[in-house]
Amino acid sequence: MRAGAFDALLTADAESDVTLPLDLPEVELLKVAHHGSDDPGLPRLLDRLAPDVAVIPVGRNRYGHPTPDTLAALRAVPTVRRTDRHGTVGITTDAAGRLLVEEEKP
Repeated sequence: MRAGAFDALLTADAESDVTLPLDLPEVELLKVAHHGSDDPGLPRLLDRLAPDVAVIPVGRNRYGHPTPDTLAALRAVPTVRRTDRHGTVGITTDAAGRLLVEEEKP
């Protein structure tokens, strides 16, 4: 998604095996794929995309999402939000295109 100077990659369930081959720009926002499931290519994807914010849409689950390896890779991202811990996460930009992250605690 692109809006002015703001770019976001909204991956749905498409992990790095799908997204790495694509010609993608650097992004300000990354929606982490598949609730933060294990994704061995995520470190390379993060290095290429250089997001300022990553959001993991996840709730209580029996699969262990987000996985420890995914959380470790996301340490490279300045701001990481998880919906299971931070509630609803709203993303807006100001007139200069800077990201504003809003949370509504669960």
